[in-house]
Amino acid sequence: LNGRVTLEHNGFLAAFAVKHLGRQYTDNTENNKKTPDIRQTPGYDDLFTDPSTVINLSLGYDLGPQVGLKRFQIRLDLNNLLDRLYTTHGEGASFFPAATRNLYVWTSIDL
Repeated sequence: LNGRVTLEHNGFLAAFAVKHLGRQYTDNTENNKKTPDIRQTPGYDDLFTDPSTVINLSLGYDLGPQVGLKRFQIRLDLNNLLDRLYTTHGEGASFFPAATRNLYVWTSIDL
């Protein structure tokens, strides 16, 4: 589930995004639903990633009109604003952690 609000005014841009990832099974069996008694097996472990919610923020400004270009946007993206530790994918008992808080500064130019 994703949601995003973007505001643009006089060349300024501000965007706030929320991404929610629900529980994802990593072994394609969903054993706790199909065969609940398997949970009693010694060594059994539910194989899923935990749900998580991440907030991202973007701020930018378009300098294009001031420098004679169609667009010359400078933008700052702050991802995982609250620095949550979460996983986006798993395979069996292995999982792949997502990036912690990170910052990107980039430009976009249209001549």
